[in-house]
Amino acid sequence: MYYIRYVTSLLVLLWAATSHAQDASKDTPRDTLRLTPQAAEARFITKNLTVLATKYNTDIAKALTDQTRLWDNPTLTVENNLFNFGGPPAPFMGLNQEFVQVQQLIRLAGKRKKLIELTAENENLAGYQLNDLLRHLRYQLRVDVTTLAQAEAKISLYRREQTTIQQLLNAVRTQVQQGNMAAKEQVRLEALQSGIRHNINDEQVVYLQAQGDLKILLRAGGDTIISIENPRAALKSAVVADLLNTALAERPDIAIAKSNLALQQKNLVYQQALKYPDLNVGINYDRGSNFTPHYTGVNVSLPLPIFNKNQGNIKAAEFGVKQQEALQNQIGEQIKTEVWATYSRYVQLQQLSNPEEKDFLARYATLMQNLTKSYAKREIGLVEFIDFYESYKDTQLQQLQTLFNIDQAREDVNFAVGKTML
Repeated sequence: MYYIRYVTSLLVLLWAATSHAQDASKDTPRDTLRLTPQAAEARFITKNLTVLATKYNTDIAKALTDQTRLWDNPTLTVENNLFNFGGPPAPFMGLNQEFVQVQQLIRLAGKRKKLIELTAENENLAGYQLNDLLRHLRYQLRVDVTTLAQAEAKISLYRREQTTIQQLLNAVRTQVQQGNMAAKEQVRLEALQSGIRHNINDEQVVYLQAQGDLKILLRAGGDTIISIENPRAALKSAVVADLLNTALAERPDIAIAKSNLALQQKNLVYQQALKYPDLNVGINYDRGSNFTPHYTGVNVSLPLPIFNKNQGNIKAAEFGVKQQEALQNQIGEQIKTEVWATYSRYVQLQQLSNPEEKDFLARYATLMQNLTKSYAKREIGLVEFIDFYESYKDTQLQQLQTLFNIDQAREDVNFAVGKTML
């Protein structure tokens, strides 16, 4: 009996300890990664796996450039006879036949130098491609930060309204139970509360999606909550001419286009050099099979460029140069159009944000508080209150959308320029 009580007590203690551990784990808050926008970009540069993997392309290109700087290896040929089937006697018949030859390829027409220049341009191109990847991912990071701030602001707005409506609903339920108010007012407020809950849920989906995207970009843990402090920067203005000049000088895609053109031009020069043959120079030593023992000689070989003068590759390289010239011009025109369009939209939206608008929203919020109190006191009816509430909510959401559109337009300008200008 004592043994049974002992085992039972032990099991109870174990169950209590396990339950306490589980409850403690439920109450443990998840880690929060608090970052400023600048700190988020710095972490993104050092932590993002896509960026880190792409950086290796520059190392690969540099290694290939170093490889082209190396000289061709000499070729060693050794020959020895296996059997002697007999033949006319000779003074050196007692010698075993041995043949040794060393040859070195000598590239003419500056092919080695031109190939080094070609691979070095590939190295430059890899660097520009990395910068273009950073430009796109940085833009995605900033858009996700803006989206996260927008979702948080909307959720905060809806929850404030949810609290207000819930307080009114509790008071109305009491009045309905006492027979002082019609049940339809309670139902109408419950429907309004239900709509707010659905709005919160929709914004939480947007919030969680932005959180997931930021975790991937910043390489944060799956349990981590990312919090961006002061995500909205002060509004700035710029001169369009400066934006255009900066874009044409800074954007990685125009640098890629210029590098591709230079690559095709250097490839054309290299292909033109390939029409000239290369020279093979060697030294021979023959111990017993030549007209004299211990024969030593020099050999030179040179292909004759009669049929193949690399005509097809040269023509293809010429077309490649023309193609890249057209693409570079196209990208230049595209950059100008994007800068003009994005900055014009930014200026247009910026006009919607002014001190008068902020003052109006503050007065609107005060009026909404007063009307809420008036409805609670039965000084105004439900229809009038809901009509004003819907108008107030729409105005608040419209203001949040305007701020979001301005932030988005600003990042579109920075992305079009290829540098943070606003």
